[in-house]
Amino acid sequence: MTMSTSFTNRWLKIYETFFLPDTDFEDRRRVALHITLSLIGIVFLILFCIIAVIQGNAPLAAADIMAALVLSANLYDLRKRKKVRFNIIFGLAIISLLYIYLYTTGGTAQSAFVWYFTYPLIACYLLGSVYGVLASLLMLLPVIVVFFIGSSFPFIADYNPNLEFRFIGAYLVVGFFAHVFERHGEKNRKELRSINQSLEKRIEARTAELTASNRQLMQEIDDRMAAETAARLSQDSLTMIMDSIDATIYVADQETCRILFMNKAIQKLFDQDLRDQLCWESLLKRSTPCRRCVTRQLLDGNEQHPGPMIWEGINPLTEKWSINVERVFNWVNGRKAYLHIATDISHLKALQDEREEMEAQLNRAQKMEAIGTLAGGVAHDLNNVLSGIVSYPEMLLWNLDQDDPMRQPLETVQKSGEKAAQIVNDLLTMARRGVITKAVINLNDIIKDYLQSPEHRKLMSYHPDISVQSDLREDLLPLKGSPIHMRKTIMNLVANAAEAQPEGGEIMISTYNRTIDLPEKGYEQIQQGDFVTLEIRDNGCGLSDEDRDRIFEPFYTNKKMGRSGTGLGMAVVWGTVQDHDGIIDIKSDVDIGTTFFIYFPATRIAFERSQGTPAVDEYTGTGQLVLIIDDHEEQRTIASSILHTLNYRTISAESGEAAINFMKTQNPDILLLDMIMEPGMDGLETYKKAVALNPGQKAVIASGFAETDRVKEAQRLGAGPFIKKPYTIEAIGLAIKTELNRRA
Repeated sequence: MTMSTSFTNRWLKIYETFFLPDTDFEDRRRVALHITLSLIGIVFLILFCIIAVIQGNAPLAAADIMAALVLSANLYDLRKRKKVRFNIIFGLAIISLLYIYLYTTGGTAQSAFVWYFTYPLIACYLLGSVYGVLASLLMLLPVIVVFFIGSSFPFIADYNPNLEFRFIGAYLVVGFFAHVFERHGEKNRKELRSINQSLEKRIEARTAELTASNRQLMQEIDDRMAAETAARLSQDSLTMIMDSIDATIYVADQETCRILFMNKAIQKLFDQDLRDQLCWESLLKRSTPCRRCVTRQLLDGNEQHPGPMIWEGINPLTEKWSINVERVFNWVNGRKAYLHIATDISHLKALQDEREEMEAQLNRAQKMEAIGTLAGGVAHDLNNVLSGIVSYPEMLLWNLDQDDPMRQPLETVQKSGEKAAQIVNDLLTMARRGVITKAVINLNDIIKDYLQSPEHRKLMSYHPDISVQSDLREDLLPLKGSPIHMRKTIMNLVANAAEAQPEGGEIMISTYNRTIDLPEKGYEQIQQGDFVTLEIRDNGCGLSDEDRDRIFEPFYTNKKMGRSGTGLGMAVVWGTVQDHDGIIDIKSDVDIGTTFFIYFPATRIAFERSQGTPAVDEYTGTGQLVLIIDDHEEQRTIASSILHTLNYRTISAESGEAAINFMKTQNPDILLLDMIMEPGMDGLETYKKAVALNPGQKAVIASGFAETDRVKEAQRLGAGPFIKKPYTIEAIGLAIKTELNRRA
């Protein structure tokens, strides 16, 4: 069965090569018959040719082989050009000639006329019922000719007349039936074609309807799938958005309180999905509904939901500060549901607390700055007033004998002036405008020196029931600072601790190294770094919140004025710590005690010991000319007197402009230059013009304020040491001598 099917398919493929794809069915049928008859004819013609050759009938053999070749050529032409009508008529003509030849010659034993009976069938099949019967009638002409003249020619077969007559009758009968059969077939094929066309139209119409219906159905399917996809994407997007929000979100039925939705944040909080569970049971772990459920307040008197309810408080789910939002809305199936959103604001609360603390620190700093500005201005003016009280007694004592009766009054005036100058220094320190000469120091040495000082013994005489203990680490790192200011800071902190214990107690002074890796929050923000820590602890009355906030304000004190301080002690501590880039922290409890922590940045530079007081010969002059530039006459007079005492020549100028005019005619050996002069040029502008006139001009800078950026800029231009008013013989002498000996 498989081999037969394969053989048939192979022949069908061969037939397909003889006609065009759009050839109609009727022509395909005729071509198939034509090919089949031609192939059969070719095969038989070749056999007949072989038989004729064997019988010695050369003409017949030639005719057979020629007919076979012509039929083969016609098939080849049909396959190449696919001219169906032409090749069918041409092939039928060849068959007609072959049949006429066979009939006229008689063939073998005059039996060839038998082939003539097949002609009507072939002609009607190939040409149709009408043209086929006409071709069949035309084929009778050779028969009639042979009937009448066949005996006259020797090469024409001599048939029996009775046979010929019967042949013609039989031929006509075969032709009639071939015509009738083909005519009936054509009619059937026409009806079939009409039916096929009708069916095709109905099929086309039905197909069009089905196509339209299918297209509509596919469109509906696509629309529904798109809607489902959009809904799914919308749902997924909503869920993704809800899950990405850093807040606990859930939706519950307003009537039954069953949870309908919850995001990942709340699922993670409870480590499970609580949908379809009662909110008060699964979330709040209650056995009964909440009596004051907030959802009852989300609807107005008309059972409408006017808007959300927002409040700030402790979230009962997380026990953290949260902004809570709840509102009622219509759920997907029309029932009412309520939405709960709780956003954690604990970090905002912490930031708010931190901001309030920083604002408090800023307010303290601004208050200290404002008070310091006022105190600094007062101190500057007092410095100018005190210059005569401090400097003139020193110059007078310089020339008096030890047993002179005026020495004691002058020394009393000098000490009073020095005490007043010390108060001015405290004001400048508090204002952060004092002169800070930093050196590498060991804090333990300063503490030990203070504990053995007369000031400490005097303080303890006022507080005999207080003991002072110390715990000083031997491996304490050095720091860069002013020994004088450090000593004063320790003295003021100890005095404050003593005043806090009127009934007696203990003061503990400790030092140690501390490394802070992360910023810490205290009275001030403590940054990272290595610190030398000074800790002074008492077990006194402690500080209230108000005292703690105002303790560093000037004159805010509970001390007995005139005994242990001036009301500036803690303000001086604040200013000193700020000048040393330090940090203050306070721990205090009322009726328990107070601990001050002072953090100074540590250094790895080794400190040097003091070399003692220099001899007078080390800072006396040899007659060099000093140009004194100051806008205050008394300051010029004092400086001139001191320098004459130290064997210097002097000339004074009341302003920078006057000094520059003098230098246009004469160059002094050195300038004693006040930094702050008003109005007109200040010290820096004056020195710039002086250097322009005399490059390398030596100068000593003086001021009642601290060493400012303008002082440092003048020193970068070539100016020498900086000294602070009021003048002393040693300070001014050493500065002038040092600058004169410095190489340009």
